[in-house]
Amino acid sequence: IGKDNNVYAGIDRATNTFWRPYINDTGGANRSLPLALLNDMYNTLKDVRGAYTEEVWCGTTAYEATKTLLTENKVIYPSSEIIRAGTNSIYWNNIYFMQMPGMDANAQWWLDFESDEGIMLTKQHDEDFIVVEESTNSYDSRWSVAGHYQMEVHNPWVQGSLEDVQ
Repeated sequence: IGKDNNVYAGIDRATNTFWRPYINDTGGANRSLPLALLNDMYNTLKDVRGAYTEEVWCGTTAYEATKTLLTENKVIYPSSEIIRAGTNSIYWNNIYFMQMPGMDANAQWWLDFESDEGIMLTKQHDEDFIVVEESTNSYDSRWSVAGHYQMEVHNPWVQGSLEDVQ
């Protein structure tokens, strides 16, 4: 999602622009996150590219910048942070912004899941899957399963990447 000048799924994006995601970056120079930039990503993906963005995966710095921006502009309240899919999340404009461990700290990936598919990778080693039983009483049990997933992007045109956020 963060590249638009390579070959993806056998299609050269240098000559086939319809296969490029929308990338908004500064070439590595970190920048603040104004509301206008967030709105640009939203409007470009929705109105120009026809995306239905459901989630924005954020690195740690980009997530904190987004949370601060939306709180300071009174778009969300400090107490509106929630847990979604086991990670910190905030909700804005029908989109979940999720803090993703291990992701580039200054990046946001805007994802349209109508054109993506998550595939659970097959078990290769014993440590690939972790199953934990969380019993609350003798009548009830809860299970958590951690696995490795790979995302297949079927339509890069409706995906976006906001880079270099500080």
